[in-house]
Amino acid sequence: MREGKWLPFLDAAMRALLRKKSSVYASYGVFLPHSFSMKRLTCKQIGGVCNTVLEAETPGEMTKVASEHILEQAKRDPAHKESAKEMEAIYNDEERHEQWKKDFQETWDNAPTI
Repeated sequence: MREGKWLPFLDAAMRALLRKKSSVYASYGVFLPHSFSMKRLTCKQIGGVCNTVLEAETPGEMTKVASEHILEQAKRDPAHKESAKEMEAIYNDEERHEQWKKDFQETWDNAPTI
């Protein structure tokens, strides 16, 4: 392979990896970190039932990580299965969902940055 031919492939691979792993943006072809504000919360702090530590950079990412955790654990744990049902009930009730989002945002804001 001639010198320079691998750069577009590497650039595309780096973009895909960085997009998947963290919040980044491209500015003049240079990746700059958008945020290094990783936070840790436990499943319980988010409304779940266990002390599994979950990490994310944004509140939206944390809710996704928590949902995936609860749904995965619900396959084998009755307590998580109940938590998943409650999570669905909250999501389907607009008033409860708005209150949950407000409470979660406060929990997120008060969580220490790691």
